[in-house]
Amino acid sequence: MAELVEAVRERMNLAIETPVGGFEARVMQNVLAIVERELALGPQTEAFRVEVLANYGAADEEALAASIREGQHDDCAGELRRELLQLAQQQLRIDNPRW
Repeated sequence: MAELVEAVRERMNLAIETPVGGFEARVMQNVLAIVERELALGPQTEAFRVEVLANYGAADEEALAASIREGQHDDCAGELRRELLQLAQQQLRIDNPRW
């Protein structure tokens, strides 16, 4: 998130010398909207991500993916699928709510 804000700030600094065009203004508007949604929804999404990982004994997404490939969650695949879908939907609400 900090990288997004930094990119907008750097471009705005350059705008003193080179005006921002309509396309660039829309890009910066979209970036700031993502940051706004991340601030509002990010903590809840992160808490759910941590909960899902803990529920399946995984330290991170890579470990969860490995355990899925190994078939460790075949007995609860439906529930895991629902939780991962919910997590993806929450992240999309931040990244691009139109999806």
